[in-house]
Parts: sequence; structure tokens; C-alpha cells
Amino acid sequence: MNLLNIYVSGARKIWNDTPTAKLEEIVNNVALGIVMAAILDKKRDEELERRRKKEDEVREQERLNEERKKNERERIQALVQDGQKWQTSNIIRTYIKAVEEKYLSEKTLQDINAE
Repeated sequence: MNLLNIYVSGARKIWNDTPTAKLEEIVNNVALGIVMAAILDKKRDEELERRRKKEDEVREQERLNEERKKNERERIQALVQDGQKWQTSNIIRTYIKAVEEKYLSEKTLQDINAE
């Protein structure tokens, strides 16, 4: 029998009669091997679960970072739009003021008295 096949996860999981010992004679070793295999399997499962949780935490942190970046981009875009609207309203105010000043400067004294 190939030794690689009888050991799994570092614990022996297969036993056979040998010319020097029968299975009934090594029952304690078999029971100990079963317990050791169960302990090793449980440790492996716990380690896999710990890794899975850690990966989930990393993915969640990455998702939160992306969400924060998206929100920041949206806030910056809103600020740029507000700035553009403010600039446009200033241009309109300046234009209206210039038109009013031109109108008033072109009025004659008679027009002003007439009003």
C-alpha cells in the first residue's frame, strides 16, 4: 500500500492487518488516529472559515472605499455644476447692469424729466 494514500491532512486514516500486528491489536492506535484526523479536519475547517471571513472583510472594505470615492466624485461634480450656475448668473447680472447703464446714459435730460 502506498503511504501517501493512508495519510490525509497529516493524520493516518487507513489501517490494515500487517504480518506483525492485527487490527484488533492496534485498536487504540486506530481510535487515536480517528480522533487526530477529526481534530486536524476541524482545524482545517476553522482556518478556511477564518480566511473566508477575512476575505469577506477585505471585499466589504473595498466596496465601502469605492462607495466613498463615488460619493466624493458626485459631490465634486455637484460643486462644479453649482460653480457654473453661479458664473452664468453673474454674467447675466453683469449684462443686465450694463444694459441698464447704457439705457440710462443714452437718455436725454428731457426723457428723464418726461418720466
